[in-house]
Amino acid sequence: NPAQTALSLNPRTGALSGQFVFSDSDPRNPAVLVKRTTKLQGLLIPGRNKALGFFNLAELPTTLQGTTPTTSPTWSGGLSFDPLP
Repeated sequence: NPAQTALSLNPRTGALSGQFVFSDSDPRNPAVLVKRTTKLQGLLIPGRNKALGFFNLAELPTTLQGTTPTTSPTWSGGLSFDPLP
């Protein structure tokens, strides 16, 4: 599990939560790895065999903007868990 992916489901409410970790070279110093823990949340849709949710991901730091791993802008994205065909 290189991305340290974790996912949990509350069977009573259908709430999903979890996280994964990105390890990237730091653009300011490529010899150093930047780890970005990304949290996710979602809901199991009753009767649809599907779950939908979102995650928030910190942008890599940059020398141009003078950001750090803790001050970088955060991006959000959607996620969908669907059955295999």
